[in-house]
Amino acid sequence: MKKISLLIVSLSLVMMPILTLMSAPVFADANSDVQLGISGASSGGPTVNSLITNGIKLFGFVIGVVAVIMVMIGGFKFITAQGDANQVASARNTILYAIVGLAVAALAETIVKFALVKIA
Repeated sequence: MKKISLLIVSLSLVMMPILTLMSAPVFADANSDVQLGISGASSGGPTVNSLITNGIKLFGFVIGVVAVIMVMIGGFKFITAQGDANQVASARNTILYAIVGLAVAALAETIVKFALVKIA
């Protein structure tokens, strides 16, 4: 019974970041596209802000995938520890460090986005 509850906790820890990373589709607003064309503004290519924003989004996605994989590895180590205190501690540390790393990456992403808004 204990292994089943650990499996359920591990799966829920794995699914939460995956569901968090999923985003709703974004559709272009026809009015703003028409207004951009009427105003005569031309797109000269990507701006520095858009490049940094896209890089940060990619960084966040990669960190999220790595964190999910590390939580899965920690859960596997936890399940296969067979009561060994050293292996259980190692598994807990793996899961804890993956979650802390994900939190730090999310805060870094938020700080960079805030700074870009203030600069632009």
